[in-house]
Amino acid sequence: MPTRQELEHLHLTRLAVLCHQVANNPSAYTPEIVKKARQLNLKWRRLQIAPDDSLKMKKKIDAQKIVLKSRIVDFLASTL
Repeated sequence: MPTRQELEHLHLTRLAVLCHQVANNPSAYTPEIVKKARQLNLKWRRLQIAPDDSLKMKKKIDAQKIVLKSRIVDFLASTL
């Protein structure tokens, strides 16, 4: 199991993959954990589709990714 510090050093995409693995393993986790993993993975997927190429929008999405990474790290650190 990765430590919190190890999770913090992972790329957001790798963290999303870990969430996906948790979401697709309902026999190993509670329904609440599976639901939260699915929600976080969905938020990550939505951030992958940029509506336009403007710098302002890119900065906004990058800021959202930073917040999401923190949320995923918190979730995985308490789950794994």
